[in-house]
Amino acid sequence: MNEVFAANIAALATRSHSLAAAVQNTPSHPDLAFLTSRSGESVPMIESDGRKVTFHSRYAPIVEAQRRFEQTGPTGFVVFLGLGAGYHINPFLESAEFEAGVIIEYDERVVRALLGAIPLVPILADSRLELLVDPTPDEVNGAVCRAFLPVVTERFSVVPLDGRVRLAREAFARASAAARAAAEAQIADFTVQRRLGLRWTSNSLANIANAVETRAFSAFSDHDRFQSHWRRDSGTRLGRVAIVGAGPTLEDSLAEIGNADTVLSTDTALPTLVAFGLKPDMVVSVDAQIYSYHHLLCSRMTEVPWFLDLAACPSVSRRVDRVFFVGSHPLSRLIAAWFYPMLTLPRPGGNVTQTALSLAYTAGADAVEIYGADFSYPNGKPYARGTYLYRYFESRANRYAPTEGVLLGFSRDADSAYRVADAANSEYRTPSLDAYRIELTEFAATLPIRVTRHKERRPPHSSSRTTARRRIRPPQAPVREPDAGFTELWFAFLERYHTALRSLPHPSAPVSRWFRSLEGDHAAAAATILPPLAAHDTRGVEDVSTAVSWCLDRVERHLR
Repeated sequence: MNEVFAANIAALATRSHSLAAAVQNTPSHPDLAFLTSRSGESVPMIESDGRKVTFHSRYAPIVEAQRRFEQTGPTGFVVFLGLGAGYHINPFLESAEFEAGVIIEYDERVVRALLGAIPLVPILADSRLELLVDPTPDEVNGAVCRAFLPVVTERFSVVPLDGRVRLAREAFARASAAARAAAEAQIADFTVQRRLGLRWTSNSLANIANAVETRAFSAFSDHDRFQSHWRRDSGTRLGRVAIVGAGPTLEDSLAEIGNADTVLSTDTALPTLVAFGLKPDMVVSVDAQIYSYHHLLCSRMTEVPWFLDLAACPSVSRRVDRVFFVGSHPLSRLIAAWFYPMLTLPRPGGNVTQTALSLAYTAGADAVEIYGADFSYPNGKPYARGTYLYRYFESRANRYAPTEGVLLGFSRDADSAYRVADAANSEYRTPSLDAYRIELTEFAATLPIRVTRHKERRPPHSSSRTTARRRIRPPQAPVREPDAGFTELWFAFLERYHTALRSLPHPSAPVSRWFRSLEGDHAAAAATILPPLAAHDTRGVEDVSTAVSWCLDRVERHLR
């Protein structure tokens, strides 16, 4: 083992023992060689299809790397496609704006050859970087989601090492697509955090406090327990599940919905189902705002089980007989880890319909039919009749502005709305609704059960009222879980969380590096301040301190 390789392996081992061991036991790529550039640097090279392909410039690789850095501009998070000799990475490490990154390389033999000839210790040992070798797209996605925090990181970039990428185009293209998709999802989540981050924290604590008082709730740590509980409680499998959204096409599907084995309603659609004589078996709500409570008031459907995101509106959990909590927000994950286990749904998404689909699959559905999930405004109509929002629009109408005009105005004035029309129908769409539709479609394609989304269209003035009714299961008694001592466990959690927040080291710049330096309880508690921090226009050291103080205040309210 030469000195260069030994130093590189030792540096890599500080970041990943398993990867260092794998590379150490791998032979070098037989076709990888090195040449000396005109400026004197060592440049990796592989012969492919009779051509010698160099990873960097054979004239002045450092100058080339600096030029690429200047073209990319100040960037907080970078995905580097290719390790090479590291010349393209070094300028970013020296930049004050750089906060974290991921290096993607394919073929351990290439990595073995590079580490045996090029001194890469500053890159391999840098705590801001993670090296992935032969990653799947899911592994790339996970690495980016873990490391890229839009709350505290300004920009995201992908920097390809062109010569290296040319030798494995498809693999690097998949990695790049996965990285960009992960970054887009993180940025979209950040946008929601800016608007709802404060409520997520307040609601999560309030919902658990409600549960402590009433104990009319259940939580499950794994899918098998959840499925067995459902079968024991209902006496049957879910069978064919109808998921009901609140889009206008719901009105055309009510008779068909009544034939499903199990009806899983979104909170928005609940008043419409009740108005048309249908009683769902379950209701799902993820909205942190008060609207879910309005849907409940319009339906008065308190006896059926409600599945709530832990950050959902606490006014709902106070008034329904039975609640199942699920969660994926940072505080939800902390509560599940430190206090009481909760089911984490696979890919719940940002809308209630996808959460309902994830729930149906987790509960053991044989097949799923989705109704009323239009993800558009057909013929300028945003919601089905009977919903709380439809009633709201009706209340604003008068003889000068009829209901149809108010509905059309809402659809047309939605953020970035655009119109799509054919000979028979027209509809308004928005980028956010398009994103929800695409995300739901992609998620459904990954499930091993049949998922069908129904979207019937009728002329604007057609009527399809139905008197269909379905067998209604008897109401269930409230669940008296968990066991005695629950209150004591809750206050023990609050004390531990409070202690972790109060003992956090004083924030320092750059903030992202401060977050990544934390360990143990400090790291777990610090993750929960990211949503409240997102509400700030700036996210510097003082803003972090303010977010910590705000979280402490919310915890102390429940400790009093």
